[in-house]
Amino acid sequence: MGIIKRVVMMLKADAHGVLDLLEDPVDLCNQAIRDMEGDIEVLRGRNQQLEDRHRQLLKQKEQAEQRLSELHGQIEVCLKAETRDLAKGVIKRKLQLEQRLKLLIHRIEEVENELLLGEQRVKEFEERLAAVREKLELLTERGSHGATICPDMNGMNDVWISDEEVEIALRQLEAQSTHTPQR
Repeated sequence: MGIIKRVVMMLKADAHGVLDLLEDPVDLCNQAIRDMEGDIEVLRGRNQQLEDRHRQLLKQKEQAEQRLSELHGQIEVCLKAETRDLAKGVIKRKLQLEQRLKLLIHRIEEVENELLLGEQRVKEFEERLAAVREKLELLTERGSHGATICPDMNGMNDVWISDEEVEIALRQLEAQSTHTPQR
């Protein structure tokens, strides 16, 4: 059983290696750029929604504070007129409004934190996108000079060999073969 598993693993590794060779790095980078640009747009849309929500909450907070000030004035009038029953109703509304105001302030803080995180995410994605664009530029620049990709022995890193380097090596070999006596 051990041998069969090993053979299957070797075949899978070879299949993955062939697929890796068939994939064009430029196409992969272009696809990654498109995907990242889409992700950034989604994040920006989410941030815009959060900004809209933040403005709404701030407006509600301002209205609640204004209404709270009005209720405070009404309580003073009720107390001066010695109408305790009426003052109790106004005090109850004031206390309820104060609780809603606390919840609004808490929600505003949450939205502000979400906005900060969203802006950080956009910045991180934009940095990643810039790195992929640089890699694409490097790939297309080397590709335009007639470079070829040669995988190293382990298949881990790619070595770039330009056509000029191949030409120089060929001339050196030709020069060596003409100077060495033939047997």
